[in-house]
Amino acid sequence: MESRDLGFWEKYNACLKTGAQVAVTGEDGQCKAAISYTHVFLNEHKASDFLNIECKRILQLGASDGKFIADYKQSHNDWTFVGYDYSKNAVDALLKKGIEAREVDLDAIDKSKDEPRLSYGEQIREDIINPVNIFMIRVLQHLEPSSVILLLFHLIDCAAPGSVFFIANNVDDEEEKKDDLEKKEMTVRTPGYVASFFLPRTDMQVLMVSRVNLKTDELLIIKKI
Repeated sequence: MESRDLGFWEKYNACLKTGAQVAVTGEDGQCKAAISYTHVFLNEHKASDFLNIECKRILQLGASDGKFIADYKQSHNDWTFVGYDYSKNAVDALLKKGIEAREVDLDAIDKSKDEPRLSYGEQIREDIINPVNIFMIRVLQHLEPSSVILLLFHLIDCAAPGSVFFIANNVDDEEEKKDDLEKKEMTVRTPGYVASFFLPRTDMQVLMVSRVNLKTDELLIIKKI
């Protein structure tokens, strides 16, 4: 499957290689520069408090050039790390940092069977067969709706107990999207949509559901039990 966003992501990751930073709006309304979005959510919003430190494993979907993993690896060199990204620039950067990398299009769906399935489903199943911290920070919002559904259900079903999901997405203002909510046009940008995949399940423990960055992002931290 050819991604319509590949050119953008190649440029994005090439830019990060030069030392460029990302920008977020903090709770005080001030724009702040950060090494990566994952750093922001882990540090500014204390998501790191919920890491499963016993498993010593991190899987990051949309790992970009690996700034987060490389930084974390410096103080946790006995952990194992895997990064997924569709951008060749990103994968090359990960490999140069000594990080195990998978060049994967998260939108890739195999429609040759009776039911659509993720083309990379078996690969990701192998990576989550043991407890792992799974990071998806501002990733789902860039995927096709059908891919989001397949990916979330696959992760939920296949992740080993003890795994912790760290998910953050830009979300729309609830008042602005009121008409869409009434029409039930739910997307990743709809507040509560991603959480709805996890909340009804008895094998999921919600550790955090919070609107952050002046309510422009929704941060979910959920543990499979």
